[in-house]
Amino acid sequence: GIRQFTAVAMIFAATELLLKKKYVSTILIILLASTLHQSALLMIPIIFIIQGKAWNKKTLLCIAASIIVLLFVDQFTNVLDNLLSDTQYTNVVSDWEELNDNGTNPLRVLVYSIPTIFSIIGFKFIKKANDPVINLTVNAGIISTALYVISMGTSGVFMGRLPIYVSMYSMCILLPWEIKNIFTKRSASLIKILLLS
Repeated sequence: GIRQFTAVAMIFAATELLLKKKYVSTILIILLASTLHQSALLMIPIIFIIQGKAWNKKTLLCIAASIIVLLFVDQFTNVLDNLLSDTQYTNVVSDWEELNDNGTNPLRVLVYSIPTIFSIIGFKFIKKANDPVINLTVNAGIISTALYVISMGTSGVFMGRLPIYVSMYSMCILLPWEIKNIFTKRSASLIKILLLS
């Protein structure tokens, strides 16, 4: 856990490079982070997917892909087992099946999906702001939600740990922005109280 979160923090620290579309520098940081935890390599395709306007075609495609994975979860686990066969995660699929890992708790998925849900509710505010940081964090939130949905139907131990790479953007940057910019002051106060409860 500590190794993975250190890798997450390294990649999160490269957010400015990502916003400036300095992909080579960002990928080098991801590769360095992957020496601590190989799951960091997942961020290489993600840094391209989360670029652009909020709720773009790439992120919608990710939502569709996560639904397809859930519908064909057995085939997905077979493909995943083959892909991971020569990595440090060689037995991950058989391990989660042996441990009867029944996936991430749906309540956890709901909690981490709140920024994405708010981005649907406040889409007109996000579109009007057209802020590159907010667009990136909305798209990161969508990817986080998609990964959590997949982990709900597969493994909470393995798949449930992957969204942390992108949920940092939605929980630490997007959610406070949404509360401040989408809701009235009274509603924002109520939401803050509910989130702290």
